[in-house]
Amino acid sequence: MGEPSDLRATILCDDEPAPVIVVPPSSDAPFVLTCEHASNLVPRKLDSLGLSAAQLSSHIALDNGAYAVAQSLAAQTGGCLVAQAYSRLVIDCNRLPHSDQLIPRMADGVMVPGNSGEQQRSERLREIYHPFHDEVARQLALQKSRGANPPAIVAIHSFTPELSGVMRPWHIGVCYDPEDRLGSMLVVRLRRQRADLCIGDNEPYDYDPSDDATLSLHSSLGIRPGVLIEIRANEIDTAQKQRVVAQLLASALSDVLSSY
Repeated sequence: MGEPSDLRATILCDDEPAPVIVVPPSSDAPFVLTCEHASNLVPRKLDSLGLSAAQLSSHIALDNGAYAVAQSLAAQTGGCLVAQAYSRLVIDCNRLPHSDQLIPRMADGVMVPGNSGEQQRSERLREIYHPFHDEVARQLALQKSRGANPPAIVAIHSFTPELSGVMRPWHIGVCYDPEDRLGSMLVVRLRRQRADLCIGDNEPYDYDPSDDATLSLHSSLGIRPGVLIEIRANEIDTAQKQRVVAQLLASALSDVLSSY
């Protein structure tokens, strides 16, 4: 008799993209980049989660411009990039497994019909969430094996220029554990390098160790530094802007990590 077949339910078809996008490092960069909200892709079996094409192109489904910045930053620095290949509405890899926003039923006031009962929760965790974080851990270990110091983790995100009718002044925000000096060093460096920009210090969001999964799972105070960089979406809505912001981040990260 042959081996028993795996009868577990699946949400990804064999011909669909793998759940994780990996850009291997081309140098011994002192960090690993992540982009948790890189894509608006939804597995076919989830039938677009009941949302329109316009809704799936908006910020509720992905961080617009963030993946392009992360790609450019990886190319400019030779760093490794690990990105989530499916929409955060399918499962949000920057939320811890217990979070009520892991599979959001409501996103910025928009109901997500395909998430009404958190269908396929275990499948989404197994097929998308865990492979992403397993790959981040693997790349961090590989990068550590190449250098003397543990690599930092740098997560790239974007945010909307306006929230609930209020304009958000920050061009770039740095979110981090206040006890980790990498974040505060990066804020100072960015402000010095570009005095014309409004650089947020734990803005537009406070770092929340109980819910910000990537830093919580992979950054360890005193062992591995980490930052989450938020970029206002209208600052990276063209290829040229994306390259400029990536160049700014590359210079600032290189400077602060060399003296961390």
